[in-house]
Amino acid sequence: MVRSWNKRKKKTQSKPVAQREVITSESSTESEDPSASELSKELDKLRKEIRRRDELHNEELQKVKEEFTAALAEVREVVLRLKGPIEP
Repeated sequence: MVRSWNKRKKKTQSKPVAQREVITSESSTESEDPSASELSKELDKLRKEIRRRDELHNEELQKVKEEFTAALAEVREVVLRLKGPIEP
């Protein structure tokens, strides 16, 4: 991973300043492109989908926690019954 970063760094450094500036200016004109609005809509759609999945996941997690808590309580009761009364 470090090697690939170093390679990218070297490639960027080896380019003349004018080329680096052109790359930067090209990316700023992309926001004016009609496809940018499509990308923005797609991004919003994906964010909504992620939120929906997070909510479903949290609901499922809550159910699992409740089931686990109930099962743990049952196990504790069984263990106490098996141990019998504790004598001092």
